[in-house]
Amino acid sequence: MKSNKNLLLSLLLLSGTALVGCNDQTSSSSMPDTGTGSELSTSSEESSSEQTSSSEESSSSEESTDPAPIVYDITVAAEEGVTATVNQTAEEGEVVHITLAYDEEALTILSVKANDVVCGRDESGVYYFQMPAEDVNIAIESAPIEQVAMRSVTNTTSEIADLVGVGEEAAVGSTVTFALMMKPGFNYTGLTVERFGFVSEVVEHETVEIEGKTYFTFVMPNGDVRITVTATRSSFALDFDSDLITNVYSTPVGETYETSCRNNIAEYGATVRVVLRNSLTEIATGIRVVETGQVVMLEDGENSVTFIMPARDITIVPVADAYYRTLEIVNSEHLTVTAYTMGEDGTLEEADGKAVANETVYVKVDGITEDIGINTLLATYPYSAYYDEEIDLLEDGVDENGYYTFPMPVTDETVTITVTEKNLTLYAGYPFVGSWIGDNLYNGKTGTDVSVGTSNYSFDIDASGIFVKSGTTYTIDSATNAEGPGVANLIEGNDTEPTKVFAYSDKIIFSQYSFNNLTSNDNIWAVKKLNADDENSLYTVDYEIFGDNHYIAIQYYRDGEPYAAGFADYSGNYLDPNYCLDVTFEFTSGAKVTDATAAYKVIDNATDEVLCEVGYSGTGGQGNRFVLDGLQGTYAGEKGDLVLDGTGTATIGEQVYSYSLGEDGNLTLIQGGTTIVVTLGDAVYTVVSETEAENDYIGYTFSGEFTDSDGSTYSMAIAFVDATHAELTVHWGYTQMIPNSSWDEAAEQTYTINADTGVITLNTYDNSGNPITLTLTPGTDGSLTVNEDISWIYATAGTVLTRE
Repeated sequence: MKSNKNLLLSLLLLSGTALVGCNDQTSSSSMPDTGTGSELSTSSEESSSEQTSSSEESSSSEESTDPAPIVYDITVAAEEGVTATVNQTAEEGEVVHITLAYDEEALTILSVKANDVVCGRDESGVYYFQMPAEDVNIAIESAPIEQVAMRSVTNTTSEIADLVGVGEEAAVGSTVTFALMMKPGFNYTGLTVERFGFVSEVVEHETVEIEGKTYFTFVMPNGDVRITVTATRSSFALDFDSDLITNVYSTPVGETYETSCRNNIAEYGATVRVVLRNSLTEIATGIRVVETGQVVMLEDGENSVTFIMPARDITIVPVADAYYRTLEIVNSEHLTVTAYTMGEDGTLEEADGKAVANETVYVKVDGITEDIGINTLLATYPYSAYYDEEIDLLEDGVDENGYYTFPMPVTDETVTITVTEKNLTLYAGYPFVGSWIGDNLYNGKTGTDVSVGTSNYSFDIDASGIFVKSGTTYTIDSATNAEGPGVANLIEGNDTEPTKVFAYSDKIIFSQYSFNNLTSNDNIWAVKKLNADDENSLYTVDYEIFGDNHYIAIQYYRDGEPYAAGFADYSGNYLDPNYCLDVTFEFTSGAKVTDATAAYKVIDNATDEVLCEVGYSGTGGQGNRFVLDGLQGTYAGEKGDLVLDGTGTATIGEQVYSYSLGEDGNLTLIQGGTTIVVTLGDAVYTVVSETEAENDYIGYTFSGEFTDSDGSTYSMAIAFVDATHAELTVHWGYTQMIPNSSWDEAAEQTYTINADTGVITLNTYDNSGNPITLTLTPGTDGSLTVNEDISWIYATAGTVLTRE
């Protein structure tokens, strides 16, 4: 027979009790599970009648070339009161099960041995061993309970592992055999068996590991026993991917510090802390463990939650509510606003005073009629203590379903949707109602080098009189003519009084470009489209600015045909021009106002009167264009023939004068200090008065240039106003340096002429407003030479001034 050690190894190999580790993929136990064997034995008292020998079974089977297996005998030696059920024979390596029957209240089994080798015992109390290559005698030792001391067996680490095959107590001297079933999340590292009492001592135990399975056995001492299992904790995957989770920390069992789960793992049993935050669209309220269904909610005032890491891989997701922002609606007298958001089923639902940031808000306005329209539809919210952010819902119009839309702003402030209405009957029928396109034409440009429909000068005016140009809202406060040309007074933005103005006809609007005045040196001319849906490119324009920018003639075309024309005369006053916005150009030469040799009459369409006549000199063109005054021609009189060129220049013989027609109908001729007043008849003139100048300087201006101490060039001019007064001016480019703000408002400049030498003495002021005297020496060519510096800055000594 083989040794008892081999029998024990074989017995433990086939033990039905398992030492189980973690089943999870990320934990690895050194003691994997093993199943419990099924019952194979019968009662020894009935074995002779029930057992069939291996040789008989062999003889009834088909013939085989393999050698017949060797069968060994099994005998049982049981003490009185114990019955063993077991097979009488078995082959080598076969697992043999022994079932004992006895009065458990009277007897206790001390040991069951096969050839002196301790048999294993499973959870149901069945003993077993693996048949060696020899006959086996099973020795069963028992004792009356009252004669045997029972001692407790305590598992001190039941949270780590279960003891399989041992009860809560065992008889002193009995052999205890057990396996371990590790709890999920633990990795076995060791085991101790200890008798405890007043004096504790370690109980020796044997550990046998067969085919990866570990079993333990020890002899029960005369004292209570505690079994302690040591283990490490497994780590498991902890996945999270959400903008609402900012970080995840874990604190291992027994530790007081936490670390970031940067590698997305955490130890079983660790306290996991999840830090949450709100997104633009969601408010974090807690977390949910997907695999276990565990939900942990945030406490008031907290931004993190904690839970215990289970013994498995997990995924955590945030629990969140929609982050609603507040919506408020302000209706007008007749218009009602309703706000909607898109529901989960793809249909619109009333917003009920709230919407999520960046969610599309759909706005419907009810109450619109032919007489009542939307003036403004704005979504506003405080951006700062001093500024409100504003969304113009009218800017993009309605969508295909008739809703105005905007993305809900990212703000914790209330978003207010406000509608204001306008009265569409107020200016019904007025000429300015319509769609206008234009440009800033009076700024030195000429010809056709301008796009009529530039965005800054395009606007629509409806019958409410409210319109937007260049991003500014204007409201017509009053208009002078409901049927024809007139002037409209405008209120700008949120002002309460009218401060803006434009002139209008049924086809042309005319004003300074920002409506500050009727005109300046920077004007807007706009034309009303015949049909609002006309393409802007259908309209073109020819215009010319001439006469030193004193006149502008403008002709609009629609589809190449003359459509509307206007004419303005700025020669009297830039801020108060003569203008007509409904004219026709009757050409006497050329066909367009931009033709080089264009000459034409400007006819007022309302009265059929000729407003003026435009001619040209030389080769024509802008520089040679002028407005005739109607006086051109030759008139005979006492001083000789008076020739008027129609543009303000007159000649009598070799003398050249400028002329102007007074309100009294008299013509005034001026040459320097000489003034002649005449009346005109039919090709004749009569002198009314004539005034000679007291000296040769009156009415003339003398000018020249000088270089200052820094090398800069300045211009200097002296205008002789009358016999005693003159005006000194100094310019640097277009900037006037003298006079300046340092001069007294009542400052007076005078001059005298030395009768003998002709030297002029000018009493004036320097650049600091201090009184100075300059002397001017006349030259043989009629020039004047300055003899002194105005100041150390303005080195004017030696400057030669010539008559303009």
